[in-house]
Amino acid sequence: MRRCFDDFYPEASELYQLVTGWDVDLQQAGERITNVKKLFNVREGWQRADDTLPPRVLDEALPTGVASGTTLSRDELGGMIASYYEARGWTPEGQIPGAKLEELGLGALT
Repeated sequence: MRRCFDDFYPEASELYQLVTGWDVDLQQAGERITNVKKLFNVREGWQRADDTLPPRVLDEALPTGVASGTTLSRDELGGMIASYYEARGWTPEGQIPGAKLEELGLGALT
């Protein structure tokens, strides 16, 4: 669907509104969903160390193709995860600050 739009989220939101009659910001809806999923995982005992990849992905180089011999170190993965948390507005430990939940209208879920 992305190739049908010049600016995906605003145009898809407009199309959604035309079809359903509901004025929904689909980008914000997606962000809310991601944060609710994170809250659920935290409630169930998730910890920062749980955001990782299987050892094989980190220990074995790719055997074939243009990336043959390439590996992903634990430090590189840690940097990627830290960047993801920052982009989401989460703490370095992967927790959702109360202000972020309030911004998304999810403050009652804390």
